[in-house]
Amino acid sequence: MENPLKFKNTYRKRVKRLIEIMEEKEASLYLVTNPANIRYLCCHTFPKEPPLTHLLITEDGEMIGITSSLEGFRAREMAAVDEVKTFCTYPGLKCDYRSGVEGVRDYIKKLSPKVMLTDGRFLSRRTKVMKDSTITEMRKIKSREELEAMKKAAAVADSGYRFLKEFIRPGLTELDIVRELNHHLRSQKGVSNFAFETIIASGPHAAYSHHDPTDRVVKKGDAVICDFGVVVGGYCSDMTRTFLVGEVEEKLREIYDLVQRAQHESEGKVKVGEKLNVLDLTPRRLFEKEGYGQYYPHSVGHGLGLEVHEEPLGIRPNTKGEQKEGMVITIEPGIYIPGLGGVRIEDDFLITNKGAVRLTHAEQDPYV
Repeated sequence: MENPLKFKNTYRKRVKRLIEIMEEKEASLYLVTNPANIRYLCCHTFPKEPPLTHLLITEDGEMIGITSSLEGFRAREMAAVDEVKTFCTYPGLKCDYRSGVEGVRDYIKKLSPKVMLTDGRFLSRRTKVMKDSTITEMRKIKSREELEAMKKAAAVADSGYRFLKEFIRPGLTELDIVRELNHHLRSQKGVSNFAFETIIASGPHAAYSHHDPTDRVVKKGDAVICDFGVVVGGYCSDMTRTFLVGEVEEKLREIYDLVQRAQHESEGKVKVGEKLNVLDLTPRRLFEKEGYGQYYPHSVGHGLGLEVHEEPLGIRPNTKGEQKEGMVITIEPGIYIPGLGGVRIEDDFLITNKGAVRLTHAEQDPYV
């Protein structure tokens, strides 16, 4: 994990935007409580939880971190903030507050802001608190630095496909595949964590859009859905490949070809200024036309970045908003038929003025 302090200038540029919003809304304090938003502003290379529970930003750009006694030392060493305050209830430990909320209230009392902005919820009798989504909106558009990290995470996912292509065979259990795939992914350079719990779903289990791997043995004729991703430099990748083991039913081959076609057609709809929901409607209409509409139970994809699911959280038929340059999304249509199995194919894409740019480049050859 890289030391977040080396990115201090990046954080300051992001905070500058928040100060502008505070000026516009006549606020003098900004409270950040969303863990991913805290990471975005002062410690993004932490793969999951930041070493702070609360981050306060003043109208002058001063950044005060509040955290538990457990994380105090690490926060002072690793978080790009001006000051760290700790809280605890343990006798004998020297802390500033009994809780993080107490710390926030103390700063409200000291600074007496008429208006405070926050990315979450906070109740105060002393000041007017206004919900603000600026940080979430900023995170939608990825910078060059962010994209570099995401490309590295995607490259690791690509290597996961190549590993699975050679490894999957009849006789292995779902848990065998999870264990060996996870070992491969975690051993790759720069990987600090998994983006989410790896999904391996074989045979009838592949009819579940999500599945906790079991000791079911992979057999000839199975479809095996493999959904996995890693964190590199604080940023996630998310890939799904479906493998067809030996001779499979004609219907499974038909479904695979249809899902692959649906993903490619949705990719073709990636264009700055176009509606986001078009990306979902394209495969949905294709599946309905081919008689599989009822077997497609989820959205076509989601935003990707510091979190594996971030805004837009789900790209659905009723999703509002446009595609914007710099967004990173997944496109992952799927068909799931109870008793038979299912197919999902997922890749990560950058939205640009020239259309979709793939971040994951692994082949989609399903036969093992």
